[in-house]
Amino acid sequence: MGGHPPISTQPTGVAPLGQAHQLAFKHHDPMLSAQMCWDAIATYGKRAGMLHSSINGQHDLVDRHDTQVAGPAQMQSLPANHSIGFYDGDRLAHVMVSTGHGYASGNKNDCVGVAGGTMVGWQNLDLVNGLQWDHNGQVVAQNRVLTVVHRPLAEAGQRAQPASAMNNPYGGGGGGFIPPGY
Repeated sequence: MGGHPPISTQPTGVAPLGQAHQLAFKHHDPMLSAQMCWDAIATYGKRAGMLHSSINGQHDLVDRHDTQVAGPAQMQSLPANHSIGFYDGDRLAHVMVSTGHGYASGNKNDCVGVAGGTMVGWQNLDLVNGLQWDHNGQVVAQNRVLTVVHRPLAEAGQRAQPASAMNNPYGGGGGGFIPPGY
């Protein structure tokens, strides 16, 4: 088996609105693995060139009132480079970043019950098949029900914009999110 970490099983291809930065797939990146989940996503956003100002990862990446991901089909269609927040009521429990095709990267992923998620270590995981989705489009993990929301990572720190207030299903008013280099 050797000393090599497992390789991501993310399918190749380009997400609908762009491609995730290669850093998203760097299994157990030391800097990202050493941080709280939300701080790791903020660091990822800065290192990938999507965030240019200082933000508070715990409060600025997502908001409870952002667009809900209501089940595995919506998770499958979520573009790369969106912050994904898991809320236990009004309390943020976990944050990841979408990498497209239903996958997302993050640190300390065991707290949301995703298959293969570990207590520590940056990972890219299948959220479509790896989470326990209920009939209401929420996630059941560790005897709690979590609401999943998202917003483009580049919009961190902006006011929440639920789907009903937007012109497109993936965030931002008007034109939507276009990642760097697209």
